[in-house]
Amino acid sequence: MNIIRVAIAVSLAAIVGMVLVFVLKPTSSTPTEVLEVYLAAQKSADLKAQYDYLCAENQEKRRAEWGGTEPPQAEIDELKSRIRYEYTIDPESERIDGDHATVDAVVTLEDEQGADTADITYPLVWENEAWKLCGKADVRVRDK
Repeated sequence: MNIIRVAIAVSLAAIVGMVLVFVLKPTSSTPTEVLEVYLAAQKSADLKAQYDYLCAENQEKRRAEWGGTEPPQAEIDELKSRIRYEYTIDPESERIDGDHATVDAVVTLEDEQGADTADITYPLVWENEAWKLCGKADVRVRDK
């Protein structure tokens, strides 16, 4: 009988522990981690996943471009078929000032016309308890 009580107590403790982990875990990643997920989605042409990491203002602009919350399939197909996308993020570049942040990355886009590399500073804001990409990125195209 004691073995059953111990087993029940251990099971309940495990359940309570799992619930606390999910309830107390942070609701957002760092700006650098958010940019990593965003750029990985860009590389795989997962435009819908990118949408979730945009601030409300940028989501509104995307909806206007797409005519809704879903990207046109033709846009996804074009990205997948003709563009090679590579990036590196400089984690040391992360700068947080209150509810604003920036993170630097180097992005290379290559298509049938050649490759272009740019140094990009991405702006983020703290919105709805999470870091979101917001505003226009500062893009500096490198000379070939």
